[in-house]
Amino acid sequence: MHRSTTVGGATGRRRVRVRSARPRGIDDAIGRTIGAVAAMRRGRAVALIAWTIAFGWLWVYLAGGVSHVPPHWFYVPILLAATRFGIGGAVVTAACAGLVAGPLMPADVGSGTAQLPSDQIVRALWFVVIGGLMGAIVRRLERSLAQEAELARREVELAAHKAAVIATVSHEFRTPLAVLLGSSKMLLAGGASPEAERALLEGIASSSRRLSDLVTTVLVVSEGPLVAEELIRVETPLRRVVSNVVTGTDPGQAPRVRVEVGDLRIETAPAALETLLRQLVDNALKFSPPDASVEVRGRSLPDGRVELIVDDRGPGIDPGFLPSAFEPFTQQDEAHTRSAGGLGIGLFVALRLADHLGAELDLRPRDGGGTAAVVRL
Repeated sequence: MHRSTTVGGATGRRRVRVRSARPRGIDDAIGRTIGAVAAMRRGRAVALIAWTIAFGWLWVYLAGGVSHVPPHWFYVPILLAATRFGIGGAVVTAACAGLVAGPLMPADVGSGTAQLPSDQIVRALWFVVIGGLMGAIVRRLERSLAQEAELARREVELAAHKAAVIATVSHEFRTPLAVLLGSSKMLLAGGASPEAERALLEGIASSSRRLSDLVTTVLVVSEGPLVAEELIRVETPLRRVVSNVVTGTDPGQAPRVRVEVGDLRIETAPAALETLLRQLVDNALKFSPPDASVEVRGRSLPDGRVELIVDDRGPGIDPGFLPSAFEPFTQQDEAHTRSAGGLGIGLFVALRLADHLGAELDLRPRDGGGTAAVVRL
């Protein structure tokens, strides 16, 4: 079975077609039947089971007794009970079926011959065993169907999320590419003053870093290998890394970022660290009030590591949401996210990059409100 879903992005809408994991044919029919019986009201289910037991007795009786027709029909009410009431209900129904098909059913109706007590006991025990087995099988089948339904739902959601990522990233690529093309044309045309040329070159450098970040984001989300150059470790002044992050931020948002990292230096992969910090800074700017600042602070730890803290003044993170905060496509406040934009992958990308750098990334409440993202490396 195929399912389709429509997702929207900055570049338009697209329909995603995915293959569902639901079973087909007889398995699908069994699944629908089990679902219908399991959803049946308790009273109706009991009445249906009682009716099928009575029908089984009448059918065997009219056929001449158990010596003429094996009482296999009684497996039907046992299965219904297993589906609606589980193992306990199946065992009780099996005991009732054993009573009806035993003492209440002659071996031969025509001659009035009764069944042997040993045959009645064996049949009753057999029904009980079958009832327990049916209950266990139905329970396992229900769990399997539920897991397959959940897998199908997640598959549809994942396809929609991936399509949204592609649409959003495609749009994000356009802005730095436009800057690169426009600045390159102006430089090639000549006639610009040294100050203008420097501004154009700075724009090219900033847009290039932004493109590099976007490529890294795509690789992280798709779980692809990072570019080797991004993982080369060199001694790096943190002020330069943070400065590149601020420079690559939206010009309208950059003045809101306050930096206090001093003269700290560390051996790290600057490209990956820059992308990590940009994810945290962009996230902090997105969820802070428009007139609030975002702080990037750094300090040395007694164990020789360096701690970088990105403080925002947003609504903060609910403690119950913290375990899910770093999962992809997960957002605490859907309403705020729709107004602020984003796909819920910033923290996921940051955590993956922290793992590549051998760093720790934590979130904690900020004194006075908001959230502090802490990187230790």
